[in-house]
Amino acid sequence: MKPSLSDVVRGKQDKPVNVLVYGKDGIGKSSFAADAPGVIFLDVEGSTVELDVERLPHAETLEEVNDRIDLLLNDKHSYRSLAIDTWDWFEPMIWRDVIRSRPGKDVQSIEDFGYGKGYVYAVDTWRALLARLERLKREKSMNIISLAHGAVRTFINPEGEDYDRYELKVHKSIAGVLREWPDAVLFATYETFAIKSKTARKAKGAGDGKRVLYTEERPAFHAKNRYGLPFELSLSWEEFWKHARGAGAETADAVIARIRERFAPTELATKAENGITKIGNDLRKLRGFENYLATQLKAKETEECET
Repeated sequence: MKPSLSDVVRGKQDKPVNVLVYGKDGIGKSSFAADAPGVIFLDVEGSTVELDVERLPHAETLEEVNDRIDLLLNDKHSYRSLAIDTWDWFEPMIWRDVIRSRPGKDVQSIEDFGYGKGYVYAVDTWRALLARLERLKREKSMNIISLAHGAVRTFINPEGEDYDRYELKVHKSIAGVLREWPDAVLFATYETFAIKSKTARKAKGAGDGKRVLYTEERPAFHAKNRYGLPFELSLSWEEFWKHARGAGAETADAVIARIRERFAPTELATKAENGITKIGNDLRKLRGFENYLATQLKAKETEECET
């Protein structure tokens, strides 16, 4: 059936979310996904053994993974979210499938194809898996929550000096695809900030163990979102959902009001007002400014406590 102009739709659609959360080991990525509505896990890592969650039967091959996804596609069920735990544990399955489907002389590992060809073949296999998940999101209206570990790698900076940053713990050939596919890539870590006394030569890191999600890219990590999220969130599905789909979706006016309420009673009040005047209604810049003020305030409070 051919489409017509009467099929054109306009406006924001309340569709399922597609979010990737990556970060340090044991920080709570699986617990974040466990609080999603009607969630079922495709757990190949075994990281949910201590969580009271529902899981698809364990899969050890890519064929078995596809079978599990097809169960959700073809059978009737009430699940509303699928959590994939974790992408870096899926990667060896992808490689084994490439080796199986493209047999060659002396090919025992993904490296044996030579000249990086094995990783190129693997990208096609990855894309087929992501297309299956995209169907699940579209046809079954399921949220897709993918999890991954982070690894510190050197970023080749074309504009200046290279530097280390957190990246997905997968091969570089597929990292870009896994970052591009979701609507949000969130970096999970412990909130830290640098403090430096007047007599110290170097600043030192400080923090109270608070677990946070960062939603926009910075030199230390990759992140993005299409949901209008604040730059920093608590590592909580409830907090994420409130801003992504609930009443907490932010406006510039809401951020300005929050900045004034939080910093007006502090010595940063003048700086806050000057920043608001300069930035105007740019939501992205306002969120970054709010985070900068929060970092400054915590540093001052910590320095006062130490002195």
